[in-house]
Amino acid sequence: MQTRCPYCGEVVKVTNTEAFVCPVCGSHVGVSAGTTVLMRTGVVQDTMVGAKLGAYRVKRLLGCGGMGKIYLAEHEPTEREVALKILSDELSEKEHFVERVLQEARAAARLLHPNIVAVFEAGKANDHYFIAMEYVDGKALSQVIFERGRLQEEEALRIIRQVASALAYAHRQNVVHRDIKPANILLTRDGVAKIADMGIAKRLDAPGVTMPGTVMGTPYYMAPEQATDSSSVDHRADIYSLGATLYHAVTGTVPFDGATAPEVLAKLQVQPLNFPKGVRISPQVKRLISRMMEKDVKKRLQTAEEVIAEVDAILGGGKAAAQHRSVGFWIAVAVAAV
Repeated sequence: MQTRCPYCGEVVKVTNTEAFVCPVCGSHVGVSAGTTVLMRTGVVQDTMVGAKLGAYRVKRLLGCGGMGKIYLAEHEPTEREVALKILSDELSEKEHFVERVLQEARAAARLLHPNIVAVFEAGKANDHYFIAMEYVDGKALSQVIFERGRLQEEEALRIIRQVASALAYAHRQNVVHRDIKPANILLTRDGVAKIADMGIAKRLDAPGVTMPGTVMGTPYYMAPEQATDSSSVDHRADIYSLGATLYHAVTGTVPFDGATAPEVLAKLQVQPLNFPKGVRISPQVKRLISRMMEKDVKKRLQTAEEVIAEVDAILGGGKAAAQHRSVGFWIAVAVAAV
């Protein structure tokens, strides 16, 4: 198969569909649910490193995405480290993609929340379009899942709750993300979850650049209605995607799999949601995921606040059960001692 190295950005042919070493830069890369996970960076000669872009001095390459490369840079006037996304030269020549970059900045810059990656500035310098964002020192949820196989329910729920809090805030600002997935959830070293990449976000209170009938997003986590027409979705598409993310986190697999994107999209439209056999998942978490991933948007959990309430009920129930077991233990000890 062909895939793109998440560090140097080169398209490479690989035979191992689970992991490979980039023949160009030597990066060690894992593959999970069609997403490449950078496990160890290689060596690449990048002419941008050391260059100055406006007020920013580029320090090192962090990785490469679908729209361009991301660098660690320093905002020299404040000496603040930032993540600097630079649009590729090829895409910079396309007005539609340039508008999307500006849309990403507009959508994200208005969102000030501890669980959303902050956007500081967007502009053009030295013929390069760029976005300066908060630098998150940590890992993407996709990498954590890849390394550990799957997460314990409580840990996964606490991450999902933080993301739901950020989505609740974004939705109140009339912004729909449209690409919630493990790769777009960054985890700091302190365990704080932050939503990244507002690249295809949609403002419900302003005209969009997405043409009717266009499909945008990541198939493995995409809501059925988004798989038909991404221009018409509302906040409930994010709830579905967050449910699919929770599914992946607690099972270690994606809800619907396939050899191609069209196959995945076809399955999620018609096949019922099933949980893998042999993976222990509580009935409460299964019920939460199923309600978040209802194919009928009207039957789905309707708001991120509802998701938070459901998560809190599960986490609270777990504490109550633990307290109950603890009380039972001490009663047994007391009886034995009598």
